[in-house]
Amino acid sequence: VDDQALIDDVLGGERDGDTTLGAVYGVVRFAAFAGITVLAGSAVFLTWLWPAGRDDRRARRVVAAAWWTTVAATVLCIPLQGAYAAGGTLADAFDPSVIGDELGTRTGRAWVARLILLAGGAVVWPGLARLGGATARAVTAIGGIVLLVTVSVTGHAVSGDLVPLAFATDVTHLSGVSVWLGGLAMLLFALLWTAGGDDGDIADAAGTAGDAAGEAESVVNLFSQVAFGAVVAIVVSGTIQGWRQVGSYDALLDTSYGRLLVTKVLLFAGMLVAAAVSRSWVRQRAAATTASLALSPGPGSAAASPDAGRTRFSVLRRSVATEVVLAVAVLAVAALLVN
Repeated sequence: VDDQALIDDVLGGERDGDTTLGAVYGVVRFAAFAGITVLAGSAVFLTWLWPAGRDDRRARRVVAAAWWTTVAATVLCIPLQGAYAAGGTLADAFDPSVIGDELGTRTGRAWVARLILLAGGAVVWPGLARLGGATARAVTAIGGIVLLVTVSVTGHAVSGDLVPLAFATDVTHLSGVSVWLGGLAMLLFALLWTAGGDDGDIADAAGTAGDAAGEAESVVNLFSQVAFGAVVAIVVSGTIQGWRQVGSYDALLDTSYGRLLVTKVLLFAGMLVAAAVSRSWVRQRAAATTASLALSPGPGSAAASPDAGRTRFSVLRRSVATEVVLAVAVLAVAALLVN
């Protein structure tokens, strides 16, 4: 076999295969990517940045939804990958022999290991708080990394040249993505909806609103710093991965894989713009809070309130929602890249 011809063939998206099976598998793989990154990232968010959120109903729903999505998608990936790798059709995914063959491969064993880890996590998670803060954080971080390893061992990071470097950068890439996207999901669907602070925010009473807003500000400040580090890890590891996988400037523009990768980078750039708006909100909110505390009670204090203008929580919710929408598009392109 001419290795370079095979590589060019794959990068160009010219391999034969059942279109329906490829589409279904792409959707399921997208669900798996989304579920596992949000699950690992939200668990880290709750143990490292917002421990009180473990008792929040919305936060529990985010974790549960991510867990169930990951389980369902992983179970479906086993027969779909078996049929896809064999060049079969969607009907072949229901063939027990195809499933049995897939369970004997590296990807099949990795997915079984992931299901076992997910089952163990479901048992350990409810009692994790009793282990103590430092222990709970360590267990969550290690468990999340091990869970992400089950993604890396099923992809192109474990084949080709420089495998140790590729594997390490892939796990780093996935870790950064999980911390960022899992945190965004927690902000959008849990923390920012419990915070009071401006008209239309959910709050039972003025005192409750103030407490929730203060807690949200503190957590958002911490996440802003953590997310910046995650983005740096994503950029560095993604650059290494792109260089290794594509190999040349021409392939970046002349192959289907390369063009999809460029699309992914552009969407990622859009996320960075939205993230910059969120970071600007953090700085403006801190300045407005400081200014409001410096004023004596009176008509002037309302003008400096952090709950007015561009420092309202609703502004942050919109920028975070934009990041999440773009993240969904990035994950969709990532699923297409595997196709």
